[in-house]
Amino acid sequence: MLDDAKTNKPVLTLKDLSIEFPTPQGVVQAVKALSLEIHKGRRVGFIGESGSGKTTTALAVMQMLAEPGRVSG
Repeated sequence: MLDDAKTNKPVLTLKDLSIEFPTPQGVVQAVKALSLEIHKGRRVGFIGESGSGKTTTALAVMQMLAEPGRVSG
């Protein structure tokens, strides 16, 4: 039997993920301090209002966020 500690390890962990875009008027904070874990075999829905950062977060996780976007965390 497999060790539960090994099988329960998250396949994705985000800790304090922040995403910002510098503009001539200042910095726009698209995502601020997002933390989550996704475990193998789990289904996760990512919901929110239009413009809340869902697509921006997905692009950052896939390392496909376009310039001038900046990721920290």
